[in-house]
Amino acid sequence: MGLNYIDDYELVNGYAVIDSDFSIITANERMYKFVGTSTKFTIAEIIHQVDIEDFINVANSLRAGQSKSMVLRMKRIDNSYRWVLVDIKKCVLSTQYDEQSMEYLELRVSDVIALRNQCNILNDNLSAYRTVISMDDELFYVYEYDRDVFTVYNYIDNDAIVVISAPIMEVYERIIGKQFIPEGSLSDYNNLLNDIKKGKSTYNYDFDVCVHSDFELSKSKNVNAHLRGSTIYSQMHPVRSVGTLKLTGLKSVFSRTTYDFEYHTNILETKDLEVYALNNAKYNKNCRLSFIKITIDNLSDYEYMHGKQNTLELLEVVKSTLLKAVEYRGVIGKTDRKGQYIIVIKDINNEPELRAFIEYMRSRVSWECRSHDNSFNMSFSIGISRYPDNGTDWKLLTNKLIRASEIAVNKGGNRYIIYKEAIHGELPS
Repeated sequence: MGLNYIDDYELVNGYAVIDSDFSIITANERMYKFVGTSTKFTIAEIIHQVDIEDFINVANSLRAGQSKSMVLRMKRIDNSYRWVLVDIKKCVLSTQYDEQSMEYLELRVSDVIALRNQCNILNDNLSAYRTVISMDDELFYVYEYDRDVFTVYNYIDNDAIVVISAPIMEVYERIIGKQFIPEGSLSDYNNLLNDIKKGKSTYNYDFDVCVHSDFELSKSKNVNAHLRGSTIYSQMHPVRSVGTLKLTGLKSVFSRTTYDFEYHTNILETKDLEVYALNNAKYNKNCRLSFIKITIDNLSDYEYMHGKQNTLELLEVVKSTLLKAVEYRGVIGKTDRKGQYIIVIKDINNEPELRAFIEYMRSRVSWECRSHDNSFNMSFSIGISRYPDNGTDWKLLTNKLIRASEIAVNKGGNRYIIYKEAIHGELPS
């Protein structure tokens, strides 16, 4: 006979109903696996004594229909205490046969560590799914039934870009209004809409789409669209409908991969940086890129003190640290000057994010170099230009990048300059 206990105690999305005496009326399987099923007990018995008063105060402060969240320690079946996130909602039970209504609490409980682990797994899975979609020239869509929001995503590398997000009838009418659907395909298009709205489990459609100049084609033409989708249900109701759309024969329109890991995890030539930047700008209308030129201020001092070989070893540390800092978000190139690099990075959408990345990058490189040689405190002069903030022409962005770097050097180094026309002036392209 096997042991009468389970080893898996990680709790995510536990659910319990608690009466006014804080006794557990019912709970889902996940909750019972976490707290045990041997006896009937109150919630007070499994909440740490230090936290129980706070829990009772929060519960008593709620009005009907109101909810609050808190973090507390809860005892699981092996008698260890775990930090859990608890959502507490006060509800009212009343029927036509009762003269008085009954108040009760709904608890939704998740182990904080289990949430972290699940979040890491979900992020890894999302990255894998996005990469697969981006390799197959497909669009991905989600229809959320409770919000009536239909969203179409385009994937460039591992980035999800929203093409459109609106109520489903608004999306439908916009597509009809732009005459994307030829007359011969209207019947299939309407059937597709009905299948999504009624929550059909699975559906597949092949129909023609009229592609206009919006898609960078000189003339309109009909192409075949293959759409496949499925509806996800929860508690016997449709939650979201998801699927993919592929247009046969179109290039540089939909999801794609611009990042070659084996190639881009090396230091590139300037021309390759340009190709990477232009591809991302072409495939994603909402693309934002930061161009960062890094110059080590005191490299010549280090080489004078420690020699050429030690300097080359130090530069290898710089190179590997920069590559780890940038990862798949961008690429790194070299210039003719030793100890000078150019980074092209995306996913940085505003100045606070940019400043945070710069501080992380230069402090990390400095720390890794001190780990290699604690006698050397490295400093940098950094110039930055941004697409499209500083323009959309590659040559103009490069000129502004060089100018920002020169300003950083001329001010004494050990600083970064973000190019701003209002401060630094316009430059010819």
